[in-house]
Amino acid sequence: FDTPDEMLALCDELDLASINRSPLMMGILTGKFTADTKFDEADVRHSLGLDFSQGRLAEILSTVDQLREVLT
Repeated sequence: FDTPDEMLALCDELDLASINRSPLMMGILTGKFTADTKFDEADVRHSLGLDFSQGRLAEILSTVDQLREVLT
């Protein structure tokens, strides 16, 4: 599949359930990454266009921490 929409359309057509990795933001919501984490250029996150450059990962993790405080 080139996009999640294609996969979800097929699941809908075949009346299948789907489990997606997107809700965990490809591991970002798991708590295993830090602001210093560097993803290899071959990492799938790069091919999906996720932007973790120039402090973006730190910003995202800060937001995750704020959400964690509210939800726990």
